[in-house]
Amino acid sequence: MSSVRALTASQLSSSSQPTDDLPELLSQLGMGKYIDVFQQQEIDFQTFLTLSDEDLKEVGVSTFGARRKMLLAISDLNKSKRKLSETPAVKPGYLEGGASGRLPRIIDEDTAAQRNHW
Repeated sequence: MSSVRALTASQLSSSSQPTDDLPELLSQLGMGKYIDVFQQQEIDFQTFLTLSDEDLKEVGVSTFGARRKMLLAISDLNKSKRKLSETPAVKPGYLEGGASGRLPRIIDEDTAAQRNHW
C-alpha cells in the first residue's frame, strides 16, 4: 500500500501547482475514464474532497484500485489544505521579539536621552 501512496503523491506533485480542477486531477491519477461519471453526478472538486469509499461505490467507481487511488488523493489533498490553513501569515517570533517588541523601547530611550541633553 505504501507504493500506491508514493505513486499517488508523486502523481499529485508532478504538476507545479496542486489542481482544483477535478477532471485534471482524475487525469493525473490515471482515472480519466471517471470524468464523465463525476460530471453526470454533479460532483465538483470541493465535493470530491468529501467522498468516502461508500460514496465512490455509489457513484460507480467499482474497482478497489481506482477507489483506493482516489481516497489516497483525497486524503493527501485534505492534509495539504489543512497545512496551508494552519501556517501563520506572520511568524510568531517576529511579533513577540521582533521589531514590535523593540520599537517602543528604542523610542523611550531616545526620548530619555533627549531629555537629559536639555
